[in-house]
Amino acid sequence: MREPETLGLPPGLRGMLGASTRSVAFTIALAVLALSAPTSALARQPPLAAGPGTSIDGASLMSDGLRYVAYRSPTGVESVLDTKTGAHTTITSPGCPGVLGQPSGEDTPIGLSGGEIIMSCPTTHVLRVTGLAAPGPSREVGYVPAPATTAAQSAAGTQWARFPSCQYAGAGNVSCDAEQLFSLASGAAYSSTIRPEASAYADLDSATLMQPLCAPIKLTHPRLAGSGSYERVEGVESPWVLLRSVGDPSSGAAPRLLAWRCGHSRPIDLGAVAGRPQIGAGIATWEDTSGFVHAENLSTTKRLMWKPHRASHIVVHTASMIFVAETGTSRRVYSASLRQLGQARYNGPAPAVVALPEGTATSGL
Repeated sequence: MREPETLGLPPGLRGMLGASTRSVAFTIALAVLALSAPTSALARQPPLAAGPGTSIDGASLMSDGLRYVAYRSPTGVESVLDTKTGAHTTITSPGCPGVLGQPSGEDTPIGLSGGEIIMSCPTTHVLRVTGLAAPGPSREVGYVPAPATTAAQSAAGTQWARFPSCQYAGAGNVSCDAEQLFSLASGAAYSSTIRPEASAYADLDSATLMQPLCAPIKLTHPRLAGSGSYERVEGVESPWVLLRSVGDPSSGAAPRLLAWRCGHSRPIDLGAVAGRPQIGAGIATWEDTSGFVHAENLSTTKRLMWKPHRASHIVVHTASMIFVAETGTSRRVYSASLRQLGQARYNGPAPAVVALPEGTATSGL
């Protein structure tokens, strides 16, 4: 594993951690020892400061990886921050009856890509697409879902919206292994499902949906979770592919986050990963299994790290800022500058909106 180029104690975290400067510094020093001695000098990094809004179970905190980040404002309205200009845009979406977890009259945000935010009204089955550079009337697309389709854990790019279809599985359990995909151009349903492939991934920004991985990248174990070791594509931004590598569950080893550059023979191990990582503007961000939040410039290997008070966070970023929110209802969003990472190299024009293979493996997979 490559070592962080920058690691230090953000002063803004002192209150979040509820500990003295000395004890927090000691905690981070232990983390450095656990990673083995860094080869570069330690540097003071920017603090995580309280942001402008909140996140509800992480569903309302999302980013396009480049410029825009969406969050829930203190008044309960979805807002978008343009981290390039500092402008805030309020997304109005009247006409959606209230559903569990959402205020009456508001849609559910499910995607932020290509300079657009995609909202869904799960009760009227309408997708609303709103441009952010010059906000105006939203474009509406209707879709016809199967029974039990839910807006929770859904996703959208510029071409496709994806919804899990949940069914009661008995004994108080709910299974969301099924899925439905709908075109943002017509509302038509996709005729198949997303399954693991060794050399391809699903891109919700692509009209054809499935896209090939660049050579020589190929998954050794392109399986669904639940059948032993597997790999899956977590994010794509040329020339990089982010992969999650999961070993045999019996080993107890944590999943690893791998960054594989097109044209290179093998990936780079970035370390343990928990939750969903993100790639954008040549930067990878993620939370590890010990609750540390990471941001790395993939072209220079320079890294920043934070240790928020609690584990289990939603982590997203743009080209200039990182945003962190504890999972749960109405959690405060914290942010910090990423400018210390320097200029990253990437091909663009934007990171792909990768849809993960849905479901749990059976013995035959």
